[in-house]
Amino acid sequence: MTTPPDHSHADDSMIEAAVDDLGQRAGASLRRPAPEDGAAHVMKTGAKIRRRRTTGAAVGVGLLAIGTFVLVKRSDGSETRTVTSVPPPVTEPAASSSPTPSTAASTTTVGVTRLDARLDQWALDYTGGTAGPATGAPVRIGISGVGDVSAMQATATYLNTELGGIGGRPVELVNCDSTFTDAAVACASRFADDPTISLVISGVVDAAFVTTLGTSKPRFGGGASGDEGTVSYDLGGTQAAYLAMAKLVRQNVPIDGRPVVLYPYPNRDALAPLLDGYGLVQVGDQVDANGFVDALNAQNAADAGAVLLVGRPSHCDTLRDAVAQLGTDPIVITAACPHGVEGWYYVGASYNPDEPSYETGAATGVAVLKQYGNNRDPGDSLYDVANLMTAAKIINSVGGPDAATVEVLNQALVDFTGPAMLTGEQDCSLIANADPARHTFPLSCQKTMSVLQFRDGKYVELQPIDITTP
Repeated sequence: MTTPPDHSHADDSMIEAAVDDLGQRAGASLRRPAPEDGAAHVMKTGAKIRRRRTTGAAVGVGLLAIGTFVLVKRSDGSETRTVTSVPPPVTEPAASSSPTPSTAASTTTVGVTRLDARLDQWALDYTGGTAGPATGAPVRIGISGVGDVSAMQATATYLNTELGGIGGRPVELVNCDSTFTDAAVACASRFADDPTISLVISGVVDAAFVTTLGTSKPRFGGGASGDEGTVSYDLGGTQAAYLAMAKLVRQNVPIDGRPVVLYPYPNRDALAPLLDGYGLVQVGDQVDANGFVDALNAQNAADAGAVLLVGRPSHCDTLRDAVAQLGTDPIVITAACPHGVEGWYYVGASYNPDEPSYETGAATGVAVLKQYGNNRDPGDSLYDVANLMTAAKIINSVGGPDAATVEVLNQALVDFTGPAMLTGEQDCSLIANADPARHTFPLSCQKTMSVLQFRDGKYVELQPIDITTP
């Protein structure tokens, strides 16, 4: 799935106001009610709630799901290296153009704003790091197509300042573009040929990046998995979100001729085998609410049974207004909206924006972005924090950077069962043993996907969805 990254910037004043509102509205209780059954609950209450659907109050933070369609800041700074802070990620020019986390309901930390000893200890236990600053030669990690480079940069600064980097050495990010074919080939070739690159974390990349990188470096994150000659260990992200979205549709929308709308970025080829029997209709990203309604009418899809939304914050607003115009009751399942809309379902990575959990690492991730990311709103960026923290965990677990050969890291990823930060238990055997000629994209190591519903002005946590079975 190739999607141009979003280089736009949200209105900072609106985000800050929303964050203030979240802090005021967050309850003092640290106890949650027992999760409801998300799959069965959709049909039982969905229609009633959707009939009274209105715009939910902005809560300032978005549900983490995929770090793919969010704000991206790219930098082309020099390769200066420090110990207590990390320079902007080295951007390669394109050739052309311990407590452990759990997904179960758990103690939450309401109104997280700064790191404290408890959150730092969670991070040390999770990564296997050593308290204090990192020193020595850097551990270089290639990144391409990730959702939010600046969020990953903030995480690297935190690792280097407080957690001893990776194996006591500072983390250095090497970022290059892989949006289009020529750039993707050049980027992957640099990573493949650079012996100082330990592993690669990818997001949305051109297919040429995947095939060019091959198995030269261990890779996890988004992008294609299991393609011939390649392996990417998806520990929770785009592919897991597709699996969860499709399962919600199959369980709760009958095959009765009503289409399923993909808006604007869901990969039709990825979802088609998961939604066999449903008519799939795609609406592009360059439309307003009126244009969305017109697009559905033109495709005889105004009576859609469901809308799957993977996009930017502006797309969330467009869909909200378009559904109000249509006056129909489609189930809306989204993986990337920064605010709640009454009745909508949010699939994600065990991150309730109202109550970030301590045990899953969400509270630590929120605090990292607040303290080292210029007090930024977490939103989908929390997934990028989790990916880099997990990279540190994997490398530390094999004995540090000196022991982290390609073969050793690949085996460590195959054997990794989690819990992973935010995304819980993992099983990468499906990916590791996939037959490239027969596998069905998407594939994910993640075993369950959390589901929230925005109801009566707040997020309600439902029973996680098992995404290991159809």
